[in-house]
Amino acid sequence: MNKNYWILLQGQFISTLGSGVFFLVMILYGQEVTDSASIIGIALMMSQLPGAIIGPFISGLIDKKSKKKLLIICDLLSAACMFIFLFSFFLIKDTLMIINLMIITAMLIGILNSILRPTIFSIANELAGPKKVQQSNSFLQSSFQGAGIIANSLGGILYAMIGPMYLTMINGISYFLSAISETFIKEEKNKNYDIINNNKDEGVLKASAEGIRYIWRHKGLRSFIMVSFLINLSISPLAILLPFHIKNSLHLGAEEIGFALAGEGAGLLVGFLISSKLVFKNLFNSLVYLFLICAILIFTLGQLSSILSLVLCCGILGILIGLINVPLITILQKIPPQHMIGRVISVFINAITAITPIGMGLSGLAIDYLNGNTEVLFMLCSILLIFSSLLMYMNLDVKNMIDSQERAAN
Repeated sequence: MNKNYWILLQGQFISTLGSGVFFLVMILYGQEVTDSASIIGIALMMSQLPGAIIGPFISGLIDKKSKKKLLIICDLLSAACMFIFLFSFFLIKDTLMIINLMIITAMLIGILNSILRPTIFSIANELAGPKKVQQSNSFLQSSFQGAGIIANSLGGILYAMIGPMYLTMINGISYFLSAISETFIKEEKNKNYDIINNNKDEGVLKASAEGIRYIWRHKGLRSFIMVSFLINLSISPLAILLPFHIKNSLHLGAEEIGFALAGEGAGLLVGFLISSKLVFKNLFNSLVYLFLICAILIFTLGQLSSILSLVLCCGILGILIGLINVPLITILQKIPPQHMIGRVISVFINAITAITPIGMGLSGLAIDYLNGNTEVLFMLCSILLIFSSLLMYMNLDVKNMIDSQERAAN
């Protein structure tokens, strides 16, 4: 990996650290003020859904514009959003108004992230080179999760010590530092950009539509996105279920919630690092088996009454998800032509991300409806993941897509 790649990795580690802290602030502050799973779930849903919906329609920006400039602009705008919210936090005393402003701020950050995250994967692929795509993805995902571990481990403790306002300030500073570091990246122009950039009349929406059409015409990609919708719907509620399970069933607080989330993040980090070297002999079948094991672990989470066993189970679950994510992202980067990679990844990531806030919102409503009975919801998530895994196993288009890429790599 070259110097430019490590500069990118460093900048994203810093900004992800701040984002992780702010996400935890939303959960803990909402829990403290409202004690309502429905409100927190809907708040998280509203914070992420607009970016996921808008993202695919502006994905053409990634392939038409300088990726380096996009990264810097998105990070600077994110920093501005954080500082404006921080300023409002000091002035406004109405907690309901603060929660509304927090949701609006998170919505703006979500829209910016819908451009930022696919751009990171796209430029990382170029900086690392075609022979190191899987290794690049592993390091990148490891960087994200390493920052997430620190954010979750320290976030709960720092929340109790210094409060949400100063944690928000840390997030704003992290985005600003990330933007500064990205100015040192030397972006190499890829000759394939000429294919799209020579067409001056093609606007961003038209370029984005081309990416959507490419996925729709590719049966394997189209089918895989549909299956991934269900898979993500079964996993995304954990962000809401875990905090309320720890609080209501284990009768523990913010620090233990942070440790549990950090346990999952630590597992993801280990999984990403292992996947940089691990080569599955039969990737498709291995992915299905890993999803089924994840389903068993999700069911187990709802039955545990010890924080230590809960953190351990979250860690194992994180490892398996890490082993799944890296090869899938690598395959997605190798299927489309070079000048389409940014748009295809953007459409895929944002399409899958769109279901995440819906899962969070529904799980929040369900927790309140069931009077805090999270065990039932863990079981339902497990059943849905088993169903999704079997659906994927029976889909020949997805199997043929993954098998063909595996043969090409060998």
